[in-house]
Amino acid sequence: DPLLHFGAGKGGKKVGIAGIGGLGVMGIKLALALGNEVYGITNSPGKKAKIEEFGAKCLVASDEDAMKAQAGTFDLILDTVSAKHELMQYIPLLAHDGTHVLLGLVTEPFSFVSLPMVFARTKVAGSVIAGIKSTQACMDFVAKKKIYQETEVVPCDKVNWVLEKLESVNDSPVRYVLDIANTMPKPADVPGDAAES
Repeated sequence: DPLLHFGAGKGGKKVGIAGIGGLGVMGIKLALALGNEVYGITNSPGKKAKIEEFGAKCLVASDEDAMKAQAGTFDLILDTVSAKHELMQYIPLLAHDGTHVLLGLVTEPFSFVSLPMVFARTKVAGSVIAGIKSTQACMDFVAKKKIYQETEVVPCDKVNWVLEKLESVNDSPVRYVLDIANTMPKPADVPGDAAES
């Protein structure tokens, strides 16, 4: 919905996706399928190959020269980062009338400098899922375009490994799915079931 609402639904826009996790990957895939020029913006250089594999260009946020070279060129940035981060790292990337849309749920306040935003007439906005009709339209679109989430199925005994990976420098842009059905005991295997009564 934010791609459509903020003007990238018909393509031809320069769109940045900040935060290349599960939501960011889908943002890249959807923005590309809509016909936009798309950059994955990440602090993890290890995600570059995967971003390019999806068909987007990569912008490493910690590379000051690369960030300066892209300043003032993005029509839209979708910010999927759900941890505290500096908005002023991204705001200078926005073109005149550009919009930075917060999608990640951050519970701490942001701070930013208004001066560059005033002169460029840029905006910071927020967005969530739009409702049943828009969600269905998105589901129809991803089915038609064969857009799928990047997932890795892991057994339940690997849950600590997944949590450690997510809390450390997570350089894998996938959603981890716990395989409960194949790793939890079946009712017949559980001691004290009804058969013993």
